[in-house]
Amino acid sequence: MLNMKNIKKFWRWLLIALGFVVIRSTSCTKEEYPLVYYSDIEFNVFEQINKYRISLGLTMCKQNNHISEIAKTHSQFMIDGAKVSHDNFAKRADILMCKIDAKSVGEVVGFGYATAEGVVKGWIKSESHNQIITGKSWTDFGVSAIQNEKGRYYFTLIFTRQ
Repeated sequence: MLNMKNIKKFWRWLLIALGFVVIRSTSCTKEEYPLVYYSDIEFNVFEQINKYRISLGLTMCKQNNHISEIAKTHSQFMIDGAKVSHDNFAKRADILMCKIDAKSVGEVVGFGYATAEGVVKGWIKSESHNQIITGKSWTDFGVSAIQNEKGRYYFTLIFTRQ
């Protein structure tokens, strides 16, 4: 039966559905290559990770500014929450799959190391982190190392397969 209550429900549902379509379609537009300024510690993480991968006979990964921008947002999220986590990883992966056509995404995080060498050694010693770092299909990666108010670093390293 068609009454005012049903018509209002229909319009509400239609507006929500259209809003979702607009949000989903606009959130997946390709962006220009972002300009990212890397700190010495971030450059050293790139260098240490590729050096390690090459020592194992794996391919080098390319530094990717899009990925580093996403990594920076997560490092800041961890600082804001004062905890190391992989919270919202699925969202970061979806963004990278959408924006840069990543086929797969992997992530490692770290906290408290003062040097790139230290955090990379820590990741290598961790079986779960090492498995991600040594993924054979990775082609690109991005890194973030941000210090909290006490000067301690929060690290996010994200790999993708393009």
